[in-house]
Amino acid sequence: MELQHFLRKVESIFPLNSAIEHDKVGLQLDSGKKEITRCLIAYEITDEVATEACSGGFDCIVTFHPLIFLPLQTITSDRRVGRVITRLIAAGIAVIVIHTNLDTHPRGTNMALAQMLQLGDCRYLQPNAYNSERGMGVLGIWKEPKNIAEAATFVARHMDSRVRYTAYDTSMLVSRVAIVAGSGYDFLDCAIKQGAEVFITADAKYHNFHAAKDTIALIEVGHQEMERHVPDILYTLLAEEVGDIEFSKSMVNTNPIHYI
Repeated sequence: MELQHFLRKVESIFPLNSAIEHDKVGLQLDSGKKEITRCLIAYEITDEVATEACSGGFDCIVTFHPLIFLPLQTITSDRRVGRVITRLIAAGIAVIVIHTNLDTHPRGTNMALAQMLQLGDCRYLQPNAYNSERGMGVLGIWKEPKNIAEAATFVARHMDSRVRYTAYDTSMLVSRVAIVAGSGYDFLDCAIKQGAEVFITADAKYHNFHAAKDTIALIEVGHQEMERHVPDILYTLLAEEVGDIEFSKSMVNTNPIHYI
């Protein structure tokens, strides 16, 4: 399949206008190779993932986390992004990013999390202004209310992650849950306005817990742990719609964080 044809298929499944404004999605690296036959699906691109793609004979990497996010001043081998770009171009491997346009998909990152956490009556936390069928985050209901410690334990077990949490009343029962996978703290006010009793996201800072404590319970999960199911979702959705390309999921664990 030609790269541009594949790109059009990707954008029909994950429309660019369903991504958050200013997100870096779509084609990030055109290696000059026109035909795509084998595609590696990765959570993000590290040196190890680049090696996997080069040694495996892939023509393209579909990645969730953008390879290029900040403007590049130089492309040099002393930085990961520069090293990876140089290697992939030399190997004829293109890079396509599907990021928040996966988060907003009806079967995407957040809806899958809501299912994993056994939430019912799910709807988008913030509907997309440009695409009425998509939205960021999920607002759902636990059938059996939980106090915050029970909720945090439940989330930790299902996400296989350490968690941190806060609440102004730890004995209060919560059932109305808002979820935004990854660095979603900016959606806290939206969760409060939508009537959520607990907000689950990643990458909260110390003062974020203080800010949340008086108005909403906050549960913080590891970033990668909230999104580890992303390659599975991408594989399923792409394999369903694109029949002329062989898809494989990366076997590399790219999480740079270790816990003691």
